[in-house]
Amino acid sequence: MEYLKKNYKYREGVKKYLLKNKINEEFVKEIYANKKYKYLEAPFNDALQRMNNTPEKYKKLFSADILNINFYKLALRNPNYFKENFGQSKNFDKQKKITFKHLDYINNLCQKNKIECTIIIVPNDQFLFAESKKKYSEVFRFNIQKEYGKSKIVKEILKSYENIFYPDNVLEYKDYIIDDMHLTGSGNKKLAKFTHNQISDQ
Repeated sequence: MEYLKKNYKYREGVKKYLLKNKINEEFVKEIYANKKYKYLEAPFNDALQRMNNTPEKYKKLFSADILNINFYKLALRNPNYFKENFGQSKNFDKQKKITFKHLDYINNLCQKNKIECTIIIVPNDQFLFAESKKKYSEVFRFNIQKEYGKSKIVKEILKSYENIFYPDNVLEYKDYIIDDMHLTGSGNKKLAKFTHNQISDQ
């Protein structure tokens, strides 16, 4: 409980009023000058306009990192991230190749060390709930992605690997932190129970 109190004071006091990144043209320039971002879907001027169109109340929360500033940066440079992630991407084959390479590495390592590995996919709430779609477009400024359910890459993974599972109809909107993409305590408990059941059934 003491940790929660300190965390709340840090988020609502120190971060909100003292630790701030200015959300302006320089902020966007820094994103586009950063070499770690290998894929910049949107031209600089489009990202700049998207930043300028962001309501001030959200800019203030992003600047204090109360709202996830890294996801905001992603929306500025790759506004169709969710559309591409769902499967509407010309680079899907490349995405699949990279994903399978990492999964094969993990599974081979498990096999080499004689460990039974189970992998659980945590669904992004964007693909599950209408409220989340509104959040990602209005708050984080991603372009609207209308489809629901498993993304194309998730379907390919589930079809190809017997030790990877997807929690169908396990999570609710309230199991995700408001204006965030992470699970709440209740969401983690549900996912833990689902994981336990998958391991027990093997």
